Amino acid sequence: MIRGILLSLFVSVAAFAESPFEEAAALYDQGDFSGALTTYQAIEGQSSALDYNIGNTLMRLEQTPEAIAYYRRALWQSPSDPDIRANLERAVDQTDTAMPPLPLYRKLSGFLKAEQWQLGFIISCWIFAGLGMLRFKIEALRNASAWIFPLLTLILLVLGAGVWASMPSAYASEAIIKPVEAITRFEPLPDATEHFTLPQGSVVKITDQNRNWYKISALDEQGWVPADQLILLKELGE
Repeated sequence: MIRGILLSLFVSVAAFAESPFEEAAALYDQGDFSGALTTYQAIEGQSSALDYNIGNTLMRLEQTPEAIAYYRRALWQSPSDPDIRANLERAVDQTDTAMPPLPLYRKLSGFLKAEQWQLGFIISCWIFAGLGMLRFKIEALRNASAWIFPLLTLILLVLGAGVWASMPSAYASEAIIKPVEAITRFEPLPDATEHFTLPQGSVVKITDQNRNWYKISALDEQGWVPADQLILLKELGE
């Protein structure tokens, strides 16, 4: 009996210690994709790893447009991750759409993740401030300040640019077409003249909003679509 009680206690402690991410991964491995999705989406915060796993789960549930949205946001956060790119391309192939490349500034900054840019910028700020105070007390540092501080300023500018390029606002204007085919119109009205169509899974850029309509840009064209036909990257998980 005592052995059974200890075993139950051990199992309870182990279950308590298991993180939600690990719990979701275990559900995924067991084939409970609905349970895994619910657990993943309940995790607070945002990261490319979380978006990538949610995308994988949505693909298993055959929710391809939603999966593309999560993969696309994960790619914005980690442009150099080969797994994210491969799975995104695989999902896009199922919808027979074209995936626009990320902007050049995000590609150039993609060798570091968003949190790495932020951490580097914060550390550099502390170093800059610390050396600024110490130069009044250390003569050698004061003599070398002519090249140390310009160099640190350059580093701060580069890191600041990396932080800006990886901020959520960079992908906030992107959305994914949700229905099998979305009809854009010349005006934000249901009876307005049809303009062009876009297939499910297409990545579009939002340029304007009028009540429950969004003006989107794709294929070098612009048109209006209802809000319920778009999956906004900035609203994923909300």
